[in-house]
Amino acid sequence: MVDRQLSAWRLYTALKARRADWSGSILIHRGMDDFGSALAVAANLCGAVCLSLEQDPAQARVAMRGGYCDFLVNTLDEALRTMKNEVRKRRPLTVVLEGTASAILQEMRERGVYPQLLVTCSADDVIPAEQTEDLVHLLQSGATVAGQPGWIPCMLTAQSNAELRLADQETAGLVVDGDARRGWVVGAPKFFRREQPPRRYLWLTEHERDTMTGVLPAGATIEPLSHPVS
Repeated sequence: MVDRQLSAWRLYTALKARRADWSGSILIHRGMDDFGSALAVAANLCGAVCLSLEQDPAQARVAMRGGYCDFLVNTLDEALRTMKNEVRKRRPLTVVLEGTASAILQEMRERGVYPQLLVTCSADDVIPAEQTEDLVHLLQSGATVAGQPGWIPCMLTAQSNAELRLADQETAGLVVDGDARRGWVVGAPKFFRREQPPRRYLWLTEHERDTMTGVLPAGATIEPLSHPVS
């Protein structure tokens, strides 16, 4: 089973390593399966406008009900209208467009839609983009790359969702505005608040980890991830 939060954390890290500020940028990918949903979350927390191409209506509805997208549309015109204002206002948004990815990508190419990043799963995903990246490589790079020396990959676990909420508040107090980790620390609790066991993946310095250990609720623990790639 895919750990969607772990995948989203790795993808967030990889995106932040590529670009410090994704506001006003468009990221396109195909599919809203576990990995696709994780990528949509990561893009949102980085500040990007994400367009997800999903040919299975049932899967698109699952993503919508799960809170992994903001809008579900049926035509490229609808998608572009929905995305336009948020790109201009530099606000994050996730739109799922139902349809066959190859046909949609061809239409985008013909209409001159140029995303800042195209995350590919297939050689057919060839449209103009400032950058193109393979999803598997993006996941792998996000498991091993941190934005600053001294960051340690950690997993915070709690005995209840209430304890995790308290721990999230403590983490948010440590990671200040402007820090590359801030988007994840503040935003991840909105998407991953009911997972079992209650947990949060984090990059922390040794000092931050020690500080967190001293203020965590009684049932919560924080440990380094010895194998962040797995």
